Amino acid sequence: MRILLLGDVCGPAGMRIIKSKLSEIIKEKKIDFTIVNGENSAGGYGITGKIYEEMMNWGVDAVTLGNH
Repeated sequence: MRILLLGDVCGPAGMRIIKSKLSEIIKEKKIDFTIVNGENSAGGYGITGKIYEEMMNWGVDAVTLGNH
Protein backbone atom coordinates (compact mmCIF):
# COMPACT_ATOMS: atom_id res chain seq x y z
CA MET A 1 0.00 0.00 0.00
CA ARG A 2 1.29 3.46 -0.94
CA ILE A 3 0.44 6.27 1.45
CA LEU A 4 0.97 9.96 0.70
CA LEU A 5 1.25 12.24 3.73
CA LEU A 6 1.22 15.96 3.02
CA GLY A 7 2.36 18.17 5.86
CA ASP A 8 0.94 21.51 6.84
CA VAL A 9 -1.19 22.86 3.99
CA CYS A 10 -1.17 26.58 4.72
CA GLY A 11 -3.72 29.04 3.37
CA PRO A 12 -4.84 29.75 -0.17
CA ALA A 13 -1.41 29.08 -1.71
CA GLY A 14 -1.25 25.61 -0.17
CA MET A 15 -4.80 24.88 -1.22
CA ARG A 16 -4.10 25.93 -4.82
CA ILE A 17 -1.14 23.59 -5.17
CA ILE A 18 -3.09 20.66 -3.68
CA LYS A 19 -5.99 21.34 -6.03
CA SER A 20 -3.77 21.60 -9.10
CA LYS A 21 -1.32 18.74 -8.45
CA LEU A 22 -2.84 16.13 -6.13
CA SER A 23 -4.71 14.02 -8.68
CA GLU A 24 -1.63 13.97 -10.93
CA ILE A 25 0.59 12.83 -8.04
CA ILE A 26 -1.90 10.15 -6.98
CA LYS A 27 -2.02 8.72 -10.49
CA GLU A 28 1.70 9.01 -11.24
CA LYS A 29 2.87 7.48 -7.96
CA LYS A 30 -0.05 5.00 -7.68
CA ILE A 31 -1.05 6.31 -4.26
CA ASP A 32 -3.65 4.24 -2.37
CA PHE A 33 -4.36 6.58 0.55
CA THR A 34 -3.75 10.31 1.02
CA ILE A 35 -3.48 12.11 4.37
CA VAL A 36 -3.26 15.90 4.60
CA ASN A 37 -2.50 18.01 7.63
CA GLY A 38 -5.13 20.73 7.38
CA GLU A 39 -4.70 22.64 10.62
CA ASN A 40 -3.62 25.82 8.83
CA SER A 41 -5.53 25.44 5.59
CA ALA A 42 -7.79 28.39 6.42
CA GLY A 43 -4.90 30.85 6.32
CA GLY A 44 -3.41 29.76 9.64
CA TYR A 45 -6.78 29.69 11.41
CA GLY A 46 -7.74 26.03 11.42
CA ILE A 47 -9.95 24.49 8.78
CA THR A 48 -13.50 25.15 7.60
CA GLY A 49 -16.16 22.68 6.53
CA LYS A 50 -15.92 24.01 2.99
CA ILE A 51 -12.17 23.46 2.85
CA TYR A 52 -12.58 19.93 4.23
CA GLU A 53 -15.15 19.12 1.53
CA GLU A 54 -12.89 20.55 -1.18
CA MET A 55 -10.00 18.38 -0.03
CA MET A 56 -12.19 15.27 -0.06
CA ASN A 57 -13.29 16.11 -3.62
CA TRP A 58 -9.66 16.42 -4.71
CA GLY A 59 -8.80 12.88 -3.57
CA VAL A 60 -7.77 13.32 0.07
CA ASP A 61 -8.81 10.38 2.24
CA ALA A 62 -8.05 11.78 5.71
CA VAL A 63 -7.32 15.18 7.24
CA THR A 64 -5.34 15.60 10.44
CA LEU A 65 -5.54 18.58 12.76
CA GLY A 66 -3.72 19.70 15.86
CA ASN A 67 -1.80 22.47 17.45
CA HIS A 68 1.95 22.56 17.55
